[in-house]
Amino acid sequence: MDDAARRAVEALVGAAVRSASVCSGGFTAAHCWVIVLDDGRSLFAKFAGDDESISGNLVEAAVLASLDTSHAPSLVAAAEDGTLMLTDGLSNAHWTPASGDLAGLWIALDALGEGAGPESLAIGPQGAGRDPWTKVLADPRFANAIDVPRDWLDEHGRTWSAAARLADTTGDRLVHGDPGPGNWCRSSDGTWLRLTRLRAEPVCSPRLVGHPEFAALVAGWMAAELLDVDWSGAPPGARADRVADIRAGVALTAHLLGHSSY
Repeated sequence: MDDAARRAVEALVGAAVRSASVCSGGFTAAHCWVIVLDDGRSLFAKFAGDDESISGNLVEAAVLASLDTSHAPSLVAAAEDGTLMLTDGLSNAHWTPASGDLAGLWIALDALGEGAGPESLAIGPQGAGRDPWTKVLADPRFANAIDVPRDWLDEHGRTWSAAARLADTTGDRLVHGDPGPGNWCRSSDGTWLRLTRLRAEPVCSPRLVGHPEFAALVAGWMAAELLDVDWSGAPPGARADRVADIRAGVALTAHLLGHSSY
């Protein structure tokens, strides 16, 4: 952490930075550190220098400030211009793949969706009728990109398109925009804070069992972001993480619709 970043942190929290460790990952150009203050606190610091990352900081800070739940990190401080945000360091959390009883995870997701979030939060697309799959499945690069047999995609893809069009997203509740790998963890007392990729058979929440259309829609959204994105400036492993997301989404969608696995 350079001197300017260190001074910015210290000005926000009123304590000296004892140590700072760089964190990698994510899909933005923000620079992140886990820092330890001289008063013993461990914090996560996210610095933003471009418009996209600054916007992300402002949105995340506003959302965290509006939440009243133990299933999200607490906002410690944030710069008004969005260049710096500090949250709990989650130093006691486990980021390994989930296993065992996932009841707590579904409780956490329900808890995060109990509120509408801050008034400044943008409202996503409402209603039904969106089809992210048709264009993706017509692209000859897609099957190879996610290492799935093309004939299997051809056999089932039209059903995913039809299912996705049925997903009605009308509502006013808070929705996590990126429930992907590395975005959840479990604290030492068992509280779910974010999500980790499930590496076993397709697993979904009890609510999702009866709504495969939402799995189809979200998996299609992720798939549509893969092929035409310039990944050259992304953090190491970002594209591989997105491919793993898509494969998991495809597997879950196929499972919910009763299709054969690939």
